[in-house]
Amino acid sequence: APTLVGQLRALSAQENAGRGAPWAADLLRTLHVGLDDRVGDRTALLVDQLRSPDRWQRIDAVRMSGGLIRAWRGSYEELVGLVGDQLSDPEPRLAEAASHVLEELFSLAAPTADALAARLAADPAGWVKEWASGPPGLGSTVKALARLGDARAVPALAAALELPEVPHDVG
Repeated sequence: APTLVGQLRALSAQENAGRGAPWAADLLRTLHVGLDDRVGDRTALLVDQLRSPDRWQRIDAVRMSGGLIRAWRGSYEELVGLVGDQLSDPEPRLAEAASHVLEELFSLAAPTADALAARLAADPAGWVKEWASGPPGLGSTVKALARLGDARAVPALAAALELPEVPHDVG
């Protein structure tokens, strides 16, 4: 059986497959650490990354945006809007990363409500996530929209309540 380290290496290799410059994410993380409390500079960098034609740069930027917004006070309307724009990308890892970040932002995700609702309508299979072990859970898009108090989350929540095993995070 593979060791935990071996499994982590395999996951890292899988994550980096198809990237033109897999080292770029590490470089950008280092730059963000160096910029520390310079929120305006970090936000500008992430905004630029989120506008990149390179999906991998945008995936990295989405993930780093979540960390920045959770850790530092600032004006994030434009950044949050650009994260919301990623919800419609055909690359599932990018759209899923965006929905995970927005799920954690609660009311700060309000500018993305329409994009969240569009993703919810386009992906009913993502309303509930099944796991290899443990009970099912609500998908991050459902949670993000519900945390905004948006009525467009109600059909997904109602469908979740009708399942034989109700997701653990309903309610």
